[in-house]
Amino acid sequence: MTRTIRPIPLFVSATMFAGVVFPSVILPGVILPGIILPETAHASPTHSHVVQSESDFLDGTWQGAAITDQATLTWAPRLESTPVDAASTWALAIYEDPSTQKTTLLVGTGNDGQVKAVDMKNGSPDPKTWRTVLETHALAVTALLVTPDGTLFAGALPEGKLFKAPRNLWRTAGQSRGNRAPQAEEVQLPSDVEHIWDLAWDDAKQTLWIATGPTGKLLTLGTNGRIHTAIDTEDDHILSVVQCDGTTYLGTSNSAVVMKVNGSPRTGPRKRGSQPLVVHDFGDDEEDHHWEVTRLACASGHLFAVVNNMPDPPRAEENKSDKQTKTNTKNLEPGRGTLWWWDTNGRLERLLENDEEHFTALTTRIHNESLQALVGGGHLGHVYRAQGFETQGFETQGFETQGFETQRPVSTPNQPNTSMLFDAEARQVKAIASTANTLAALTNDSATLLYENKSPHRPRGSRKARRRNRRQNRSTHTWTSQTLDAEQSAAFGRVTWHADGPIRLSARSGNTESPDDRWSEWSEWKNEPHTPAVPLGRYLQLRVELQTEHSAVHDLHAFYRPQNQRARIHRIEIEAPEPEEDSKPAASAPNSTIYKLKWEVENPDEDPLRYRIRYRSALNPNVATTSPWLRIDQEQQPVTEHHFDWNTESIPDGEYLIAIEASDELTQPESRTLRSHTLSSPIRIDNHAPQIALRKRRDQITGTAQDSTSPIHRLQYAINGGAWRPLAPTDGILDSQQESFSFILPPGTHTATVRATDASGNQVAKAIR
Repeated sequence: MTRTIRPIPLFVSATMFAGVVFPSVILPGVILPGIILPETAHASPTHSHVVQSESDFLDGTWQGAAITDQATLTWAPRLESTPVDAASTWALAIYEDPSTQKTTLLVGTGNDGQVKAVDMKNGSPDPKTWRTVLETHALAVTALLVTPDGTLFAGALPEGKLFKAPRNLWRTAGQSRGNRAPQAEEVQLPSDVEHIWDLAWDDAKQTLWIATGPTGKLLTLGTNGRIHTAIDTEDDHILSVVQCDGTTYLGTSNSAVVMKVNGSPRTGPRKRGSQPLVVHDFGDDEEDHHWEVTRLACASGHLFAVVNNMPDPPRAEENKSDKQTKTNTKNLEPGRGTLWWWDTNGRLERLLENDEEHFTALTTRIHNESLQALVGGGHLGHVYRAQGFETQGFETQGFETQGFETQRPVSTPNQPNTSMLFDAEARQVKAIASTANTLAALTNDSATLLYENKSPHRPRGSRKARRRNRRQNRSTHTWTSQTLDAEQSAAFGRVTWHADGPIRLSARSGNTESPDDRWSEWSEWKNEPHTPAVPLGRYLQLRVELQTEHSAVHDLHAFYRPQNQRARIHRIEIEAPEPEEDSKPAASAPNSTIYKLKWEVENPDEDPLRYRIRYRSALNPNVATTSPWLRIDQEQQPVTEHHFDWNTESIPDGEYLIAIEASDELTQPESRTLRSHTLSSPIRIDNHAPQIALRKRRDQITGTAQDSTSPIHRLQYAINGGAWRPLAPTDGILDSQQESFSFILPPGTHTATVRATDASGNQVAKAIR
């Protein structure tokens, strides 16, 4: 999420009452030197949107850009897409014909068990060349491999079929009208093989390695056309196999181990096979989950493994093949994926871990003399890249204790970094394949082929559209931010950044949360920090272009100044002091003179506010012209809270109006400061106790309680210093400033005390014998 650095927002709004005028000379807005308010030193009318963390960049959209785990935006392959005419896709291979210099992409499909091919032209698949080159009549083609001489191998399930097609057979298939795809040669596999998960080619020995299930066997197919069992593991499935500098490695389900194959691949059929050497055991006991080594890849002596922690689906224990088909083809919920790497010293290191999706595809490639590992996600459809490996200056070194031979670099290897390349907009990336010149991927649920387009971008459409595209300088390696919300209309200022290599930036603004044709046009591209020419608006969007493969963006700062808004005080309340209850009679009970003022404020931009409080008499209807406003608070002690304790000890009893001014001068220059004034209803100030007059006639006490300002609120009497008893007024209701009362004394000689309390809490007590 993009972070917004801002002060506490500010708003002020004016409220005027009928018949009351506030001359500007009476309520000045002045900030005295030396006044420092706590917790507001950071406040400023200028704010900034900051794009700095990995999640900040991931919240945007990008094409031809990658976001690294070090929160950096870097250059990436520009991928485009084309649909595949199939219900689902499973396998992918790339063949670069050395004789014709043509590149062909081959796709293994599901539901119809076909191999489809398309030729690349000017960096893109030529839709006219799509054709079916192999019919397997199986449910799905799960593995594809093309040898350097152009021989095509295809593995299928659920019956564990392997097909072989020479170059001249599949290359010409389907190219002529009416020319149907050939039925390739089927290689007979052992009867217990039901699934083919992966294929690898050993060019030195001209041997094909075949990873199978559900009996966990690694098979080989040699030049003599015979199948041999090289490895018979204790696992149900071998999910991956790879050739790495002449050594074969395999990865299994169940126990999740990576093994190195020792001995000749041509172990006789009557033998169980040579014992493999375990390189690493990734298995771990976890209830309802299992680990599996799903994919292996190798380049320049570096070995990579995708290891997934997968939930266990319902299993039919009596049918070993059915349960594993469910495990590998349709998981009920996403797993957790990890990418591991053995460096050239044989040290194992985890490069990538994702708790939100498992990984289903893996490939390696050398790009600009740099080794990269590319990983596809099986739940969110993301593609990740690991790079920064040393690929030159190696010397041979064996590491038998690690289970494989590798090389040691003369120089210290770089620390690799990982990044997200793109979101495939599909749930599952099923396969990734690459060569030195081509990169492609498949999505399964949407049956889409993704490919790297290296051709120059040429705007398409009408002449007017092409002119508009040129005018906007449309780019191909770009990142576009999410909409950055200023929360109110704002003026946008300078955009700055930290970057390596050349980049350029443009921006646009609007007032709808989602950009549409009601937004402004993109501003002109500029390759240095600048103030984009965009109009006032609530929302801003940034677009960055990486101009070279060495360009990288570390952060962006977009400054803006919200339009100042006025605060409004909606209601002013006053709380009179509460009298203390005495248990015994007393001559009088002094009341507090502290009145508590409170008010409610609507402050739209939430900036710190300062309040000024004034009062005047409310008795004269023409008071606006005859009575001045008097200051309650002190200018040198700013009021910044929504309440104030007013000591009225020196204020004559009477009714008054309270005026409160709200000002945002603490964070705004004088030219932009906004103020509002709000007037209270008349409030009563009464700090003096009522007066009591008593008369005694025989056993009857009569009298009056009278107050100059407030109604009498309570009458009480006590006899001979006893407890206070309520005393009712003569008319039965305490509703006026003067109340009469009477009561009868018991027989005998007594002292009677009467206490009166007015509505402001002032008390007085008087005794009579």
